Amino acid sequence: MSTRAPSLVRHLAFLDLSLLSRHDVKKRIEVFSLSQPGHHSHNWNRISAECLSTVYCLTNQLTAYNQKVMITGASNGESINSAKQTDISQGTPQTPRYRTVQSLGPDIVQSPYSSFTQKSLHPPRRGQNGQLKVVHVTKSYVKNWFETASANWIEVLKHLQIVVYLTNTFPDFDQGMVFRESQLQQWALEGLSNLVVASYDEDTFGVVQQSLPDVISALFGLHSALCKYTKLNQRPTSIHTKSTISEQDTAVYKLQNSVMEALKTAIHRIVARFGQHLK
Repeated sequence: MSTRAPSLVRHLAFLDLSLLSRHDVKKRIEVFSLSQPGHHSHNWNRISAECLSTVYCLTNQLTAYNQKVMITGASNGESINSAKQTDISQGTPQTPRYRTVQSLGPDIVQSPYSSFTQKSLHPPRRGQNGQLKVVHVTKSYVKNWFETASANWIEVLKHLQIVVYLTNTFPDFDQGMVFRESQLQQWALEGLSNLVVASYDEDTFGVVQQSLPDVISALFGLHSALCKYTKLNQRPTSIHTKSTISEQDTAVYKLQNSVMEALKTAIHRIVARFGQHLK
């Protein structure tokens, strides 16, 4: 279950934790047992530490993403307001003046091949004695011409739609990175909450009750960050327009919804069992 373990091993470990917390009484008793000698709850401490680490990691990622969205939205709003103020202060916008091709100058109008053709393909010149002079093109000039032509072609390719589509990141890439381990986090929430609930009757030494405040605080902290994330990422809907792909059909929304359902179930499970002791 450690973060240093491979991803597949971690997923299998949390899956096993989720299953034993619901169905295996003998393994749950081993989790709540004390070490001999010393009488320390090493099993529960390690399991709870890994589960809480997973919860804290998701909470921190959601908090960082929420702050990024708030900062980006504030900067976009300021830029839009400043643009509106400049338009109002300037009055009626003036018609932009377009420069003609002749006013751009020969350096801009010429293609990347013009310099090569003008200097290398012109007819040979005659010297003072009437003999023909052949202008030799050096390797450095050909190299410079090739680099200039390649740079121009690269700039042209960058504006092609297919290239832009393949190189740019998708709009929901950052959100997908936040929930990239959503299945593992769901198993961690299920296993942790089931063990806490089972400890009410099976924990004879009270090892779980000592860390119960930390578990409840971590779960409610994640719930607060997830609710804030949901509010910040709500898409505006219109009655007159219908989108072909709704928000409920996106993969990120499904991951977010599954984590929220697992979190609410875990909180409800613990509160329903320890409700009278949490007042």
